[in-house]
Amino acid sequence: MRAIYARDYKAAIAPMDDKMQGEAGQHMGELDDLSEHMHDMGQLTSFTQTEGDPSRGRYRFLASFDKGALGVSMTIDAAGRVSDFHVDHGA
Repeated sequence: MRAIYARDYKAAIAPMDDKMQGEAGQHMGELDDLSEHMHDMGQLTSFTQTEGDPSRGRYRFLASFDKGALGVSMTIDAAGRVSDFHVDHGA
């Protein structure tokens, strides 16, 4: 999330698996929109894990900003790569 906030998309997609990197590459406009939304919410103050299921590789995080928060869900595969990523704008 810090890389998306900083608009460093190369760093943002680096931990993703090949499929996710390809999908992210096709949706750079959405990453830019997400970064802009994050900036509208102020400074990123923390990124905290709120749930985790290591046996399934599923994790939830809360990205907190000066003016709100975003929920983030991601799945980490057996190789340690992000294989799924979703942002809940209503957190």
